[in-house]
Amino acid sequence: MHYRRNYGGILQSYAMMKILEELGHEVEVINFKYKSEPKQSYLNRITSLCNRLFKLSIRNKTVIEVRQLPPEHIKAFDDFKAKYMHYSLEVRNETIGNVSSLYDAIVVGSDQVWNNLSDTHLYYFFDWKPEFKGLKIAYAPCSIYQDVPQYNQSRLKDLLCKMDAISVRDETTAIMVKNVTNVKPQIVLDPTCLYDFNEFVKERIINGDYIFAYILGSEIACGHQEVIMQIKRKYGNMKVVAAIIPNVSLEVEKFADDIRYNASPSDWVNFVAHAKFVYTDSFHGCMFAMKFHKPFLAYYKDSRRVSRLKDIKETYSLDNIIQSGEDLKLYDLVLVKASFSESTYAKTQNGTTDNILYASEELNNKIMDVANKNNIRVHYNIIHSSDVFYQEENHYPELLEKYGCVCVEMESFALFHNAKVLGKKAACLLTISDSLVTHEETTSEERQNSFNEMIELALNSIE
Repeated sequence: MHYRRNYGGILQSYAMMKILEELGHEVEVINFKYKSEPKQSYLNRITSLCNRLFKLSIRNKTVIEVRQLPPEHIKAFDDFKAKYMHYSLEVRNETIGNVSSLYDAIVVGSDQVWNNLSDTHLYYFFDWKPEFKGLKIAYAPCSIYQDVPQYNQSRLKDLLCKMDAISVRDETTAIMVKNVTNVKPQIVLDPTCLYDFNEFVKERIINGDYIFAYILGSEIACGHQEVIMQIKRKYGNMKVVAAIIPNVSLEVEKFADDIRYNASPSDWVNFVAHAKFVYTDSFHGCMFAMKFHKPFLAYYKDSRRVSRLKDIKETYSLDNIIQSGEDLKLYDLVLVKASFSESTYAKTQNGTTDNILYASEELNNKIMDVANKNNIRVHYNIIHSSDVFYQEENHYPELLEKYGCVCVEMESFALFHNAKVLGKKAACLLTISDSLVTHEETTSEERQNSFNEMIELALNSIE
């Protein structure tokens, strides 16, 4: 597998290597430096370019700040590689076939090695020259795609059918393989779940209680700082320690107290193992938190990570832990942080031109404290207060992207304005009654009889 300076990527390689060694095998990790290739035809290249331009236009709305990897970060990974890993000589696209005669068996995986389904050569499916004649095994590879480009379907089917054993890591990848071969492979655990990593956790690196944050994506709708505040309310006012990959995301710089820019993979494992709480958007962040029995909160916003985290959510029934920054279900409670509106109410009333008004932080803190004491799950978000509840055109995705509005109602903006004018404190607590995402609805009877949790929380928050 290609050696990358990514904590999850190298740790799953290390785990697979150690497991195979414990089974009595002599193991070497193929140091494959993969380089993305052009598509098969000019039409496909044009299509790819259009897709890239479209994706860029979407991504530009949510900018992820990055920096070049510092030499110290690179050294931390290279030192880990030299001390713990057994790598082959470096091979590239044009030379990977040269290793064909060196091994009795080759295991492909784990992690996202099956994403490049549109490439001219499908290297992680043993598409090499000369062809490898030993055992071809796929263990827990992962793809974010269910569909394979039509021009590659026949060749991919031939490559998959030549493998001696195929297992995958998640449902999305299993569907992809079934779509091509008409056979659904077994879904197995990531290698990191099979190895204990005890050599990295015996002596703790960071003293005292802390929240460990590992973020690879962008800001979320309600804001990382708000989420961290809620975690601290429930688990204690601890410092936030973060490991960072500077050329991937710098989000943790906005809220972390102690940032480890040069943490090695073994340090990263230690940070998770001794944390009191873990906050992450990473697949391996979740897996290691569960491995070490740590309470954690994960979210899936970045499209590249949705399938993996949703798979964990469904496999381990973690609806109360793993959530999207945007996804809400019927009967979920939402405490309004702020209300965005295009309403002219405030302007008409006293000339105010603000389109975002905030709830009382004091009242919200009281409500959240009561919710935490009674183990009531509450989302803390910005919402949209509209004069027109059902619009002809659905603009809600744009409002979510631009302002972070996760739901819509019709009164909070006027409520917050009136409170501001009168010098009063106001808060707004909501229950989701209809979903504009899944199109689920509650009946009038259900709304009458099923919103008791919201009512009781509000009443119990009154002194």
